[in-house]
Amino acid sequence: MEKTYYLVHIYFGKKSEGEGNHYTVYSYRKSRRFTARQAWYYIWHEQNKNVFATSKLPANATIEDYWNIVDSLGLSKKACDRYYTMGFI
Repeated sequence: MEKTYYLVHIYFGKKSEGEGNHYTVYSYRKSRRFTARQAWYYIWHEQNKNVFATSKLPANATIEDYWNIVDSLGLSKKACDRYYTMGFI
């Protein structure tokens, strides 16, 4: 029995490059929940790019904004995982 799971990818970008901070929520259907790294690999390498939501984040966004994203979209915390990318490193 497959369930829908979500991966919240938060990108912390450089303001000077115009990228800024933003997030994208991907959904995938599997019989078990992946770890964040497994889900990221599955989404990007298996060409399963089901974008559920995307939006910009404020310049002072932190890792803790993950919980606000999950709550604002009404997603179950048990079906979500997070993955971060730092564009300025």
